[in-house]
Amino acid sequence: MPTPVTPSPVRPAAAAKLGFTLVELLVVIAIIGVLIGLLLPAVQAARESARRSSCVNKTRQLLIGLTRSHDTARRLPAAIDRYPATAVTFASNGGPATASPGGFSWIVHILAFLEESTLHSGIMSGSGRLGRGAYPFMPTLAINNQPHPCQTPLAVLQCPSYAGPPTVTAAAGSAFHSIGSYDGSTPYPTIAITNYKAMAGVASQGKVAGADKAAAAIADNGGMPLRGPKALEPEFDDLPYLGLDMDALRDGTAATILLSESKEGGNSAWIDGMQAFVVALADDSQALPVLDGKAWTVGSAVSALGYGPTAAAPTRTSLNLDNRGTRGNSAWGPSSDHAGGMVTTGFADGHVTNLVPDIDPGVYFGLVTRASGESVTAQ
Repeated sequence: MPTPVTPSPVRPAAAAKLGFTLVELLVVIAIIGVLIGLLLPAVQAARESARRSSCVNKTRQLLIGLTRSHDTARRLPAAIDRYPATAVTFASNGGPATASPGGFSWIVHILAFLEESTLHSGIMSGSGRLGRGAYPFMPTLAINNQPHPCQTPLAVLQCPSYAGPPTVTAAAGSAFHSIGSYDGSTPYPTIAITNYKAMAGVASQGKVAGADKAAAAIADNGGMPLRGPKALEPEFDDLPYLGLDMDALRDGTAATILLSESKEGGNSAWIDGMQAFVVALADDSQALPVLDGKAWTVGSAVSALGYGPTAAAPTRTSLNLDNRGTRGNSAWGPSSDHAGGMVTTGFADGHVTNLVPDIDPGVYFGLVTRASGESVTAQ
């Protein structure tokens, strides 16, 4: 009996086609590329929103530290706890210009309220409780073979959007130096910086050093002035100086800026009061603003908000310390790396908002002053 022949199965034409054609593969890749292009901005926006929220929270933490410090001492810290005219941060050779260079920043005074009690205790012990002759970079602050406190980065002082490093050895992106060798023998290869600075007022003392009394009145008029109310005789006053009490903020705590973000990379050592403050007036303003009744007349005065180097003026400064040292200038004023240049800003009542660089300068000068009588808000 013959063996039956099993017919071969007929394969459908579609089954004979294996994989993708080149055209189909290119179409799929193109679709994926379009989807990524649509999704990426949303992801970046979400990340920046998270970074901005973190920045706001850090500013709020610092404001809480200031409030708790005020509740303890009955005064806010001064922006710098020495007499500022003698607290020279830099000299032309990079070393101290006086026997007691620099002064401790407001940040040092609130460390214990920022869960940095060990760091605070070490600084207090090594400096003789911040007494006369103590200065931020004195070698005795480095104890038990540990790094100097000025080298310690603090997470609460770092904006998540800041494009620079948390420590510097020279000014990043500007013509100004950061820290040299302060005592001539103990170099600190890295210095930790802060992105959050005290708002000292409309202008620095250096800006109005040669001005008349009316112009000089606009210096140190912020909620965190450089010169504390008891800074009278630098050779005899007890140290450290404290700042103002809340009652001195007569424009209202909700309308007085205490802290401002800054993207300054070279002149921002958190331990040094001469590097941890900002002012509201740009250095190359052609005229000083004038308080007319309850409003600031700005004329050609330029706000320092978002003010910094440009391609046409790569070394422009926002803050001129005048005779306080030739290397102490900041390239950036209140500023940030947030989208749109929004600057995180903390007010004395504890609320935090983001200000944009195109805010009216007169309104901004009103917000940075503590007792000028004007009624303005950041809204």
